[in-house]
Amino acid sequence: PFSDLSGGVVLVGLWDGDEKRVVAAGSGFVVDHKRGYIVTASHILIDMTEGDNFGTDYFGLRRGRAVIGVCRTATRKGTGPQAFFRYFAEIVAKSPRNMDARSRERAG
Repeated sequence: PFSDLSGGVVLVGLWDGDEKRVVAAGSGFVVDHKRGYIVTASHILIDMTEGDNFGTDYFGLRRGRAVIGVCRTATRKGTGPQAFFRYFAEIVAKSPRNMDARSRERAG
């Protein structure tokens, strides 16, 4: 359940639904586990390049979404930590000029 993530730091990824893969990733932290609010840097989910597309959610990807995950330590000798993206989220507030965005976890 989402409450597993409420311990603090999470992974925040930009999911490209057309390519079916994470195309960018960074960190975020849970600020309200009851509501599922996470804060991350804008450049993970929002186009921060100066110009006409500045501030565009999901870098303008037609089927772009935020995806939230955790990084688990290795369970087998000789392997490193692995990222597990488990929840989709939506941008519910943003302030690109201040470099932060808030996401809220949603099922599916």
